[in-house]
Amino acid sequence: MNLAFEKYQGAGNDFIFFEARWKDYFDTSGLAALCDRHFGVGADGVIFLSPPEKGVMQMHYFNSDGRESTMCGNGGRCAAAYAYRKGWVNSSMSILTADGLHQAIVIRAEGNEAWVELEMRDAPVPGHTGDGFFIDTGSPHHVIFVSDVANIDVRKEGAAIRYGSTYAPVGTNVDFVAVKNHFLEVRTYERGVEDETLACGTGATAVAMVNAYRQKLQGPCLQEIHMPGGILHVRFDFDGHNFRNVWLSGPAVYVFEGKINPMTL
Repeated sequence: MNLAFEKYQGAGNDFIFFEARWKDYFDTSGLAALCDRHFGVGADGVIFLSPPEKGVMQMHYFNSDGRESTMCGNGGRCAAAYAYRKGWVNSSMSILTADGLHQAIVIRAEGNEAWVELEMRDAPVPGHTGDGFFIDTGSPHHVIFVSDVANIDVRKEGAAIRYGSTYAPVGTNVDFVAVKNHFLEVRTYERGVEDETLACGTGATAVAMVNAYRQKLQGPCLQEIHMPGGILHVRFDFDGHNFRNVWLSGPAVYVFEGKINPMTL
C-alpha cells in the first residue's frame, strides 16, 4: 500500500506529514528510516494529523529517532499550514498535541508559503541549573547564554548536557543564545534528533522567556529569534511570575509531496 505524504518546513525545521489514520502502518524503525536524509525522505520528525472532529485536530509528533515525543512548536505551525492547504479548516483552528490544546492562525498564505501563529502554553519563571536556566515550553529546554554562538560545538556540548545526570533519564533540549542589539541569536541541540536543527519552536519560546526573565522585562513582550534556518517571533505577557498569552510565529512552507510503501522501510 502506497501512502500519501507531504513535507513542510518551518525556518528549516522539516517534517513529513501523514493523515492520522495511517499511523499504525509504521513502527519506530520505519519512521526513523523515513527521516534518514540519505536513504529516506529526510526530516527532523514525522507528524500524523487528524482531520478536525468537533472543531479539533489531533497531532502526534515523532522525532527522527522514530520515538513519539512532546510538543513541537514549528511542527504545530506546519500542521496548521498543512490543514489549511488541504482545505480542512479556515484560517483559525484548534490542534490537540501532547501538551494540550493549542490555537493556530494562518495570518497569510501565498503559493507554497504561509505565515502561521501558534498559541503556546503558559509557563512559570525558569529555574537556575548549573550554568544555565531550565524551562518547559511543551518540551524541556536548558538555556545557556554565550558571547558568540558561532564558536559553539553544538552537537558535542549539547549532547553532554542532554545526557548529563541533571536531566537523566529523559534528557533535555539545549539552546545556546547570544544577545544582539535587536534580536537573539540561537542554536539548538534537539533530543530525539540528537543533533543541531536549523530551528526549534519550543526552543525559540524558551529562549525568549528566559531572556525576558533575565532582563526583568514585564508587560507585553515581543522578541525576534534568529536561528540558522530563519527568523521566528515570540510574544507574551509577563508579570514577573508567569508567562501568559504566549504565541510563536514564523514561516511554514510546503516543500513537496509523494507516496511511500511502509512495508519497504
